[in-house]
Amino acid sequence: MTAVTISIPTLNEESHLPACLADMQSAIDACESFSFDLHIVDSHSHDRTIEIAEEHPVVDDILYSPKGILTARDHGIREAAGDIVVCIDADTRYPADFLQTLLAPFANDETVLTYGRAKGKRTELHIDSINRRVLQNGLPLLGYCWVNGSNRAIDTAAYERRGGYDLSKDSDSVAKVMYEEQFRFPLELRAEGTVAFVREAESFQSHRSMDQLLMIGRKEGGRSWDFMDHYNLLSRCEEYVLEWKDQVLK
Repeated sequence: MTAVTISIPTLNEESHLPACLADMQSAIDACESFSFDLHIVDSHSHDRTIEIAEEHPVVDDILYSPKGILTARDHGIREAAGDIVVCIDADTRYPADFLQTLLAPFANDETVLTYGRAKGKRTELHIDSINRRVLQNGLPLLGYCWVNGSNRAIDTAAYERRGGYDLSKDSDSVAKVMYEEQFRFPLELRAEGTVAFVREAESFQSHRSMDQLLMIGRKEGGRSWDFMDHYNLLSRCEEYVLEWKDQVLK
């Protein structure tokens, strides 16, 4: 039976982690084709993230990593006990059939990477999530891929043979991180074997991950990534208008 490690990077995820771990427990219970272990890769949270992880029965180990999403992902993959690593995010929800569906293509020995679709609330009105949906559904038709950070499974040996992520791209630039993690390195992995887009393997990202219009900080999962979505932006503009109106009327 193939061994699979589930790797979850965290940084102050106390509000999201319990639901994610519960989802993983359900998904593991529903997937009898593989054996599983799960580890947390924490970037020194200062909330209850570690306490929650220590108390949850599905968590087998807690690792620690410097800040940076690529750094945390890389550490989690290189320290994994499994032949395959499922990389997910703490602020994302997963259906019970997620693992079985995402891992099914590994029945083919040539498969080195599988990835599914990321969804979330208000996607039809949301610029960033619309872009993601176009990329993740459209690029495979052109022979490329856009591999969601919250929804992938990777062959650990193939990852190491290709040298892993370019950690020099792990910076405050969201664009650099996304390009490396979701586009460049997955294309590089194709030299090792098959990269499969599993359309049915869906994850459902939180408001924090999906509602990004103006990115004013750093990436989550190791960086503190603040953002202003368009709903908050309109609200902020309304506040400014009212404040200006009050000053004028005075």
